[in-house]
Amino acid sequence: MLIRDAAYAGIPKALRAELHERCADWLERTSGEFDELVGHHLEQAYGYRAELGAVDERARELADRAHERLAAAGRRARDRMDIPGTINLLERAIALAPDSDSRRLELMLDLSGALYWSGDLERKEKLLGEVLDEAVAVGDERLELHARLRYQSSRRATDTESLVEESRRTAELAIPLFEKLEDNRGLAIAWDALGLCEWSSGRVAVATDAFERALTHARQAGDLFMDAELTNRVINSIVDGPMPVPECIRRGEAFLAHGKERPTVQLATLGSVALLQAMQRRFDEARATYARARAIALSLGFKTGIANGAFAEAMIESLAGDPDAAERKLRRGYETLERLGETASRAGQAASLAEVLYMQGRYEEAERFVAISEEIAPSDFSDLLNWLRSIKAKLLARDGDVVAAERLAREAVSAVEQRDAVNDHADRLMDLAVVLHIGRNESEAASATVRALKLYELKGNLAMATRARALLADLTA
Repeated sequence: MLIRDAAYAGIPKALRAELHERCADWLERTSGEFDELVGHHLEQAYGYRAELGAVDERARELADRAHERLAAAGRRARDRMDIPGTINLLERAIALAPDSDSRRLELMLDLSGALYWSGDLERKEKLLGEVLDEAVAVGDERLELHARLRYQSSRRATDTESLVEESRRTAELAIPLFEKLEDNRGLAIAWDALGLCEWSSGRVAVATDAFERALTHARQAGDLFMDAELTNRVINSIVDGPMPVPECIRRGEAFLAHGKERPTVQLATLGSVALLQAMQRRFDEARATYARARAIALSLGFKTGIANGAFAEAMIESLAGDPDAAERKLRRGYETLERLGETASRAGQAASLAEVLYMQGRYEEAERFVAISEEIAPSDFSDLLNWLRSIKAKLLARDGDVVAAERLAREAVSAVEQRDAVNDHADRLMDLAVVLHIGRNESEAASATVRALKLYELKGNLAMATRARALLADLTA
């Protein structure tokens, strides 16, 4: 290696440029493959010509060829969710494209997705802002809408301002244009944005339909990265929605079979399947399933994905009746999200921490995490804010303010009754029952528990149905 380095350093830059170009040409003639390696040699050939001040038409041709090869290699890395490789290759490809080139903006959008999964949320948002400004400046409406939809989605993960209606308007404006242009990738992004709006508004089944349309367009576009992301959206929404757990598991298994050779689809699905298994009281199986998901996330370097997954991991332990284990899982994910500067998922994990701390009788700590969650939660996360209202009701009841506690708990139930998130509705009824039980209103507590039990049975959530029956037995003893 030392001899090689010394020999290379002794070659004049002009000759280095020529040799790199010849090497790239030979590789192309020999196999036509090796995008990353060919791109590297073309990149070097252009770089040395640029250093010598020879950025002529031939040099620009080298840069263009290098850009195409590195972009192709970067997108393949993105499809297999090799996040470090994606970022490295796309950054190099972007640097070789002229500022006014639309291909450069397309790659910047691809890079933004990789930056999210790497945990660099601040840079992701800045990059999307740059793409949006440049697309507006050059009058590219298609790219402007691509960037705007992604930018709004990014801001919803870090900004406390409500962006639901803004996202909805942008998506509804974008869909006819993308249909006219037969832009399946754009349609996937727009339907995904609509699905998120419906989810935020409490129409989970409608959101599932939107996510499934987005997934269809992503597959038609051949975008394997979005295929995995949208698979995750669909499976998460059916977990929250009215579909019974056995059917949810069958859908999850179908996704796993479809993507059996693709770790990204496995990762997108396994966490939700694990949670569904826990609902069926198959706790050891659920832990093993989630361990598979975590191993894939670690192998792919998904800092954000691993941290977000702590919520499902903790839910498994909570359903199994082990709040101590749930707390350990949550704290690990919460601290990672805090370092990354993420707020939306961290707000949810703070609420979950408050819940498991309440279960352990650590009420002051629970109050602290309720306050943190309220402070950083996006204002359009109505289901989270309602959950916080319910936790606060239980804490108030413990403090002796039963009247205020009951009012809050009933408000929480009322807010969720119009949603089709079955587990969420049942959970709020259980919290109301706990508040009424603390206030010694056993009759109404039993009534709320019966309603919760029916919903858990409708969903097929055996773990929580068992818990509801235990509470009902205590109330009617």
